This record gives sequence, C-alpha cells and structure tokens, in this order.
Amino acid sequence: MSSPLAQKIRDQRLRKLAEGGSGDETIDVIVELDVSLPKVVMEKDAHADHRVARPVAVQPLGAEAQREVDRKVQEASALFAEITGSTPRWLRPACAFVIQVTGEQLRRVAASPLTRTIQPNRRLR
Repeated sequence: MSSPLAQKIRDQRLRKLAEGGSGDETIDVIVELDVSLPKVVMEKDAHADHRVARPVAVQPLGAEAQREVDRKVQEASALFAEITGSTPRWLRPACAFVIQVTGEQLRRVAASPLTRTIQPNRRLR
C-alpha cells in the first residue's frame, strides 16, 4: 500500500523534496483542496461520428455544502499562510491554492486533511 505522502504527491521530484528536503530549496506548487465540487452534467453529442460527450450544465452545490467548502477554504488559507509565512494565491475555478514551499513545508501541507493533491505549478506557454 502506498504512503499517504505518495497518494497526495504523485510527482516524483516533489515527493523526493517532501521526503528528504530540509534545506532552503523552494518550489511553487498547486494544492487542491479535499472538498465537494459542483457536478458537471455531460450529454452525448448525437452529431459526432464517434462517442463524444460534452458538458451541458453545472449543478451548483447546495447551501450547506457550499458553506462547508467556504469554511475549508478559509481554514486552508490560514494554515498555508502559517506554514509558508506568505499569503497563498487562491484559484477559485480549480478549488486550489498556489504556494511556494520548502521540503519541510511541503510535508506539513501534505499532512493536512484539507489537502487532496499537490502538483508542481508549471508555467504554460
């Protein structure tokens, strides 16, 4: 069975940093929160030559579920700010934060039950 660290951090470089990094090396990461997400309704495209589904609607969360998401976002923001010493950047559509961490900080972020996954933050060209 894989470790909780391996379940949350699939990128090998990040995992190595979390497992052994105690120096000053930092890396930007995207931390996806472990929260309920709206459901995307898909529909088969009848005009396509092969099986294709396309999104047709997004079902918003109920009021109670949304309050729980909001609470977890606030809690995670405070935790990540405490761990890193800086304000995390919130990516609302992805329900994730971008933070810069050392290996030790990465271990602490991964240990949080608020964290679903951690990925490297890569620049798109």
